[in-house]
Amino acid sequence: FASETSRPFSRVETRFRTEMQVLYCNGKSAANLKAPGDIFCSGVHHFCRYNRSFSSPSPEFGLHDDPIGCTHPDCCILNDAAVVLHFDCPSLSEWREKFRARAKSKLTDEDKDEMTSFPFKKESVDALCGSDVSAADQEQIYRRWRCLPGRD
Repeated sequence: FASETSRPFSRVETRFRTEMQVLYCNGKSAANLKAPGDIFCSGVHHFCRYNRSFSSPSPEFGLHDDPIGCTHPDCCILNDAAVVLHFDCPSLSEWREKFRARAKSKLTDEDKDEMTSFPFKKESVDALCGSDVSAADQEQIYRRWRCLPGRD
C-alpha cells in the first residue's frame, strides 16, 4: 500500500471525494493572480491588495487589517462555483510525517478545538502520538479518512 501511494494523482484510477469532506468545511481561499494590481497573503486564509502581513494594525486600513486576515469586501469575494483541490497529505507516508510532527508538538487550546471540529485530525494525532498503534492500524485510519468508500 505505501509504495502504491507515492504518486497518487498520476494514475487513471485515482478518484476524488466530492461528498463528506473531512477538512476545511469552512472553505479554502484562492486568489486570482491575473487580476490587475498587487495581491498579498493576509493571515493564513486570506488575500489582500495591501501588504499588511508584517505591519501593526492601523485604523486607516479598516477591514484590511482584521486579526484573521483581510475581510474587506473589495478584496474578499465568495464564489460557490469555485473549486479548489487541496491535498493536505495525499500519501500514507506524508500523512504519517505530518501527524507524527503534530503528535510530538505541544497542542494549544486552539489546536484542541480544531481537533474537536475535525475528527480526522484528532484520530490521526492520537494514532501517531505513541507506539501502541500498529502500522497496520495507522494505515486503516488513513484509508478510512483519505481513500474512497469501499476501497478498504
